[in-house]
Amino acid sequence: MTKKISHSEYVERVKSINPEIEVVGTYNGSDTSIKHKCLKSGCGHEWETTPSQISRGRGCHKCGKNKIGSKSKISHGD
Repeated sequence: MTKKISHSEYVERVKSINPEIEVVGTYNGSDTSIKHKCLKSGCGHEWETTPSQISRGRGCHKCGKNKIGSKSKISHGD
């Protein structure tokens, strides 16, 4: 049996995994979706996901799409 962690323990876990994510909702188990917020400069995107996804290292979908988009751009050098 797995021990259920408290809301404050989850918030601390998120800070250690990815300090650019803020927990907005109230933690109520690893498989119950709650709101998170991206703290990266200029983003501020809020989304709902399960704490288990955040614990696996998942982050802001908006920033992830921007990162993928910038990697796929073709450079037209001289």
